[in-house]
Amino acid sequence: MEINLGTSDEVYGQAKALELAGRWKQTFRVLQGADAPTPAQAFASAKARTLADIARLPSPTVGPFDDAPPDDQRGIYYDLALQKVLDRLGYASATEIKPGDLTAAEEAELAGTKAAVEGSSATPSDYRKPLSELAAAFLADRQRPGSDRQLKGQTVGQYEATYRLYRDHTGDAPLAKSDRRSVREFFDKLKKLHAFWGRSPETKTRTLDQLLAISAEIEGPRLSDKTLFRYMTTLGQLWDWARDGGEVSGDSPFKRQVRKGKQESDQNDPWTKEALLTLLQGRPDESEPGNPDPFYWIPRICLLSGMRPDEVCSLEAVDLRTAEGIRYFDITAAKTSAGVRVVPVHSALMPFLRVTPKSGYLFPHLTPGGPDQKRWWNIGKVIGRRIRKIEGATTFYGLRKNVIEAFERNRMLDTEIAQLVGHGKKGITYRVYSPNGLRIDQKRDLIERMVWIGSRP
Repeated sequence: MEINLGTSDEVYGQAKALELAGRWKQTFRVLQGADAPTPAQAFASAKARTLADIARLPSPTVGPFDDAPPDDQRGIYYDLALQKVLDRLGYASATEIKPGDLTAAEEAELAGTKAAVEGSSATPSDYRKPLSELAAAFLADRQRPGSDRQLKGQTVGQYEATYRLYRDHTGDAPLAKSDRRSVREFFDKLKKLHAFWGRSPETKTRTLDQLLAISAEIEGPRLSDKTLFRYMTTLGQLWDWARDGGEVSGDSPFKRQVRKGKQESDQNDPWTKEALLTLLQGRPDESEPGNPDPFYWIPRICLLSGMRPDEVCSLEAVDLRTAEGIRYFDITAAKTSAGVRVVPVHSALMPFLRVTPKSGYLFPHLTPGGPDQKRWWNIGKVIGRRIRKIEGATTFYGLRKNVIEAFERNRMLDTEIAQLVGHGKKGITYRVYSPNGLRIDQKRDLIERMVWIGSRP
């Protein structure tokens, strides 16, 4: 295809030819099915293309009798980009352009071209990465191989849900466009959401406006301050990461938008003695050789070891070991590095050892579930429903508080309790100067202090 450039000026002709080539290249890409560029992409593309074109211009020379160098010819590229817009609008000059005449892509291309011509290295906030792209990059960085800050699958899902809601609120605008007023408006919307808005399998396909409309028609609790605070923290982490990368600047507009909120006083409180007795004496042991009854044994193991339920469900036959004549659980699938530990088997759990399989998981028939495919996920839901029927019970996690409370009432030291339940040691004395901690026989003696009525078969 040949086009008459309508000029005999070599520099102007070269600039116009390059500008036309870039324009047609983008047009062909769209015709071939490529997505139209976003404003951010249009800005970056126009700036890069113009900088490359400017680099091809012949260097201006100054003659020995010239008083000043020749005019800077870089402005040609902005003039050409502007003329393209004027031609489409049928205007004779830029003074005729009214608000709304230019498309978002045209505004971005003009801004990118102008930035290149003026030698500006800064990217206006309007043309930085959209929120969705920035959030995806942030999560990819957190989850990269070798990162010591990787998130669990369930937590990743919570982060993604928060970013989707904020994306809908902003129209996927760059994060740099966020200010305290727009963030406050966002949280005012969230306060109207039903507390269980995220439980539907269709949640990911619904917009924030749709979720608000559905919530308005349903009675029930709204999002708690605790949940709103978690959303605020999640967005604040994105801001801090983006600021370190130069995408945003200044203090986070998400700070202090929501108060932390109080933990419900009875949500995870220790169980009453009567509730514990009901749990431990409420059903018979239905274990078979090689197949321990999880409903019977998981609560007992947790109460007599201080282990978390998912740690118990993740135990395999190879994790049952012996040292110095003492049987113990070798816990490696732990929530934290402090959770990797050795816990002696309480004497009341010896009948459990007699029905465990010789290989594989100690509870072989548990079905993994949830974002992290945890073995506790599905059976935990069943046990949770049963727990709600017990008067004086709180949550399964509350049993862990019963354990720590019992250790404390046996006058055990903080560092002793921490080594049994998988918490980090407090203070430099124990953490640094006693890295190996208690001997296994000492741990056994501490574990044996645990006595629950009804815990023995």
